[in-house]
Amino acid sequence: MPKLNSKSYLDWRSQIEDTVCSYAETGPDGIQVITAGRAREALMVADSMKSIEEVSHWVAAGMNVELEEMHDEDVSLLDEFNKRLRLQLMMPTLPPNQYVERARVEALNLKQEARIRAKEQAQALRKEQEKQRKKELRGVAT
Repeated sequence: MPKLNSKSYLDWRSQIEDTVCSYAETGPDGIQVITAGRAREALMVADSMKSIEEVSHWVAAGMNVELEEMHDEDVSLLDEFNKRLRLQLMMPTLPPNQYVERARVEALNLKQEARIRAKEQAQALRKEQEKQRKKELRGVAT
């Protein structure tokens, strides 16, 4: 896939959308719809270098159904399909960055430790307040 927001990416995305639109069907009321089978065909024509699995994943995202539950007869409004497909195509395709993952885990650990310390401090404060109240009650009782 070309670099996001580059001219070649925008051309590539436009080519995919144009091809999908050409494969769409228009009903008697003027509403354009596309079936999963036709969308898969259109995407294979527009980008024949992609595997069938990847294209099927894109179609499932565009149809807003799980890949395992998708059938060739599933229908989606063309505009909605294009919006969801566009979002899918914008998703980053790089493998997860180990350094980012480590930083995320470290941040979660620090937050969790901070919560634990805050709870411990609150409990210690409550115990101290209870001791003070008991001392005051002993002083008043005598």
